[in-house]
Amino acid sequence: MALLAAERVCDDWHFGRGGDEHDRRVDAFRAAGRDCETAVAALAAQIEIALSR
Repeated sequence: MALLAAERVCDDWHFGRGGDEHDRRVDAFRAAGRDCETAVAALAAQIEIALSR
């Protein structure tokens, strides 16, 4: 889910959606990046647990 959201933010950035709202796109990109980091960390923890069984 987080990766899909990040892809949408990147598409918005690339295609210039949102008009001249550059700051909004920067904030959205940074928030999506943080969400991706959180999702990857959670997935890594689940993998570690599964491998330790």
